[in-house]
Amino acid sequence: TREFYLDFALLAVVSLAQYLILKSEAGTKRHWNIGLAAAAGCALLIKPHGLIFFLPTWIILSLYYCYKKKRLVLLLQALIITLIIALPWYILAKDDFIKWNIRIYKAQSAALPANKNFFTATSFYYKQLYDPILSPYLFISFLIGSVSFIIFDRRWKILLTLAASIIIPYLALACWPNKDSRFILPLLPAFAVLTMGGISKIPKKLFRAILYAAVFFIALAQFIHFSFLPIPFFKKPASIYIKLPSRPSRVNWKNREILEYLSNYAGD
Repeated sequence: TREFYLDFALLAVVSLAQYLILKSEAGTKRHWNIGLAAAAGCALLIKPHGLIFFLPTWIILSLYYCYKKKRLVLLLQALIITLIIALPWYILAKDDFIKWNIRIYKAQSAALPANKNFFTATSFYYKQLYDPILSPYLFISFLIGSVSFIIFDRRWKILLTLAASIIIPYLALACWPNKDSRFILPLLPAFAVLTMGGISKIPKKLFRAILYAAVFFIALAQFIHFSFLPIPFFKKPASIYIKLPSRPSRVNWKNREILEYLSNYAGD
């Protein structure tokens, strides 16, 4: 997963799944539920734990819509399509999959004794999330959005649903012995939704516009800082994925290696 950047692919699919959960009303709206099933199935194919990043939101909203609108059939259709996409691969590769996970679990448990402590693990992920994944500037934007949501919106069901999509995966990853900052990248869509959703509830249009612009330009500057050109306001560039010997450039994006790997894996 390190070499072929699967965590970034999972981040994209989780973002799509979070959007489709809202758009499809948790898989209870016709046609949109198929798109949600496809995104959920792809997340499972990328990584088996990919489901934890949007499953809390899906469960909470599906209970609400199934109770209020009686659309259980469409939800079951989405779940069946998800299994049809992902389950065959796990059935065919179940022996290798189980052996590999047991080996990794034992190796990481032995190699990382400090991370066995739950509180040490939660502190580790918090530090990585605060900086460099979000940066202090975007973290402050997240706090502003969260507080605005609480003060101006006060729809506690929505707030708790969004919070669950952050807290539950965070705690689950903290319990797993293998710790790496790249594992929490798929939490970013939930942070973004809570941040921008809270800012959108601020009554003063001028304040909203200023905060929108600030978040946009901070995110753009951070992207440039980590990808191409260091900016003094941010932490010294360091890859949260792997330690690269030089700055990212087209020559080391590994497009050729990825294509070769996919071709060989497909037997072509």
